[in-house]
Amino acid sequence: MAGRDADHCDAEVPVTLHRVMQAAIADGLHEHYKVQRHMPHELFVLLMQLSQKAPVCKPIKSQRRPSPLAKQASKLPLVAPTA
Repeated sequence: MAGRDADHCDAEVPVTLHRVMQAAIADGLHEHYKVQRHMPHELFVLLMQLSQKAPVCKPIKSQRRPSPLAKQASKLPLVAPTA
């Protein structure tokens, strides 16, 4: 805790209970959600194979046909609202 707190705090800012609590919570969160740095070789190979085989995704167009009412509405001229 002291190492991380000293890195992030200015020398001019006094240590307060609030800052000590923030540092303790931050340390706990970092420890709990620590990212694993080592990846097993088998998993790495599978990820590389997937990234090479992955097709480029195209956006899916809607399969639904527009309703007749929507077709008619699209043909109507646009009018500005009157105040």
